[in-house]
Amino acid sequence: MMMMMMMMMMKKEKKKKKKKKKKKKMMMMMMMMMMMMMMMMMMMMMIIIIIIIIVLNIQIIIIIIIIIQIIIIIIIIIIIIIIIIRERTKYCLDVQNNKIVKISLLFNNLMFQR
Repeated sequence: MMMMMMMMMMKKEKKKKKKKKKKKKMMMMMMMMMMMMMMMMMMMMMIIIIIIIIVLNIQIIIIIIIIIQIIIIIIIIIIIIIIIIRERTKYCLDVQNNKIVKISLLFNNLMFQR
């Protein structure tokens, strides 16, 4: 899932240099993709929880807590990625000396290097 997202980011990176008009469409596409990912994740988690409840009755609470933590982590990651994309588009639109934008760009570069 994460690899898919990274690939999308890379594609977006390449297309951005050529055409300027498709920025908004790309953003919308990215947002839609994120939403779809979220929905998929939620569905998967729900199914897993149901299976666990059917199979185990003793350790349900612990497992549910772990799953909730995983969901929270995933959501945080997705939010961070969305924020980075928005910051980058802002950076492209108006080149200012914003520390937040610079930090997000640095973070983004690190992500791409990996």
